[in-house]
Amino acid sequence: MAVELLSISPETPQREAIERAARVLRGGGVIAVPTETVYGLAACLEHEGGMERLRALKKRGREEPFGVQVEDAARACELLTAVPIRARPLMKHYWPGPLTLVFGEARVSAGGPGLGIRVPAHPVAQALLRACGTALAVPSANPKGAAPAVDAAQVLRYFPEGLDLVLDAGPAFIKEPSTIVACGRGSWRLLREGLISRDMIERLIAGKTYLFVCEGNTCRSPMAAAFAAAMAAAHLGLETEELEQLGFRFRSAGTHAGSGRRASIPAVSVAREFGLSLAKHRTRAVTRALLKEADIVLCMSRAELRYIADQYPEAEDKARLLAAPDEIDDPAGGDREAYREAAEAIKAALERIWNPVRAGRGEA
Repeated sequence: MAVELLSISPETPQREAIERAARVLRGGGVIAVPTETVYGLAACLEHEGGMERLRALKKRGREEPFGVQVEDAARACELLTAVPIRARPLMKHYWPGPLTLVFGEARVSAGGPGLGIRVPAHPVAQALLRACGTALAVPSANPKGAAPAVDAAQVLRYFPEGLDLVLDAGPAFIKEPSTIVACGRGSWRLLREGLISRDMIERLIAGKTYLFVCEGNTCRSPMAAAFAAAMAAAHLGLETEELEQLGFRFRSAGTHAGSGRRASIPAVSVAREFGLSLAKHRTRAVTRALLKEADIVLCMSRAELRYIADQYPEAEDKARLLAAPDEIDDPAGGDREAYREAAEAIKAALERIWNPVRAGRGEA
C-alpha cells in the first residue's frame, strides 16, 4: 500500500494534521517528520511495537541507539538521572536547535548505552512533540550509507512502503544532520560536527581566566570581578560557585595593593545594592604568576596598562582597558555616589564587551 503524504505548513502547522500524526504515533505507527536539519523517522519511545517497526525500517538491532527528541530541556531532564555541568550551557544556548547531546546516565533507553537527546526547532516537530506528550525516537530518514532525506520526496524514494504517514513541510531548513556532542561528568567529546561547530562549543564551555586590575584592589577591580562572575553564571545557567568547573575564573588584583585587606566599606555596600557580595574579598598585588595564569587582563585605567607594560612586558598583549577608550575613575576618598557611579560604569563596560562571551568566545 502506498505511503500517505500529508502536506503541512512549515511555519503554522495545522492542528488537525498534527493531531492525526500524533494518534498514529501513539498507536504504534512510524511516520516521517520534518526537522530544521533533515527529515526523520519517528516512533514513540514508550511504544515497543512502534520501536520494533522503526528498528526494522532502519535495519538496526536493539543495541544500536536511536536519537530521541523532546519538546524542551525540562522534558529532557526527566529522562536523565544526571545532567553534566558542561551540558547545561549547551542546552540553554542551543536548544531548541540542531544539537544532539549524548548523556551517559538515563532513565530510559533508545538502544545501546546512554541516550542522545535533541530539542528540535522546527515548528512541525515541536507541535508534534507537544501533541504526543512523550519522547520520540527520531533517527534520520535514510537507509544506512545514504544521505539523510531533506524533503518528503526523498523520504518516499528511500521508503516507498513501511511508513504510516509522511508529513510534508517542504525542504528542511539546514539540510545537514545535527551536531552531536557526548557530555560526561568531567569531559565532553564531539561525535559529529554540523551547523554548530567545534569552535562554537569550545567557546561556550571551555572557560578562561579573567584578571581585573586597578590600583589598590579595594573597590573597582573586585567589583568588576564580581559583576563578571554574576553575568557569566546567568548566561551559562550556572551558579557562580560552579563556574570554575568549566574553567571560568574571575580574579582581581592591584598594581599597588597591600595584602589581605578587605574591600572598602563603600564598595561592599554599593556592591550589595547590585546583588553582589565582596565579603570574601582580600586584596593582593599584581604578580607575574597571576598575569601568567590569566587569559585576559582588564584594567580600570591607563595607569595600570602602563604598569603592566613596564613591569611585565610579557603580559602586555593580554592587557586592555575594561571600558576602552574610557577609564573607570577611582572612587577612593569620594562619597557613596562616586562608588555607585564607578559600579555603574563597570557594569556598563562589561555589558558592552560581554557579547563575545555570550556567544561563547570567552574573550573580551
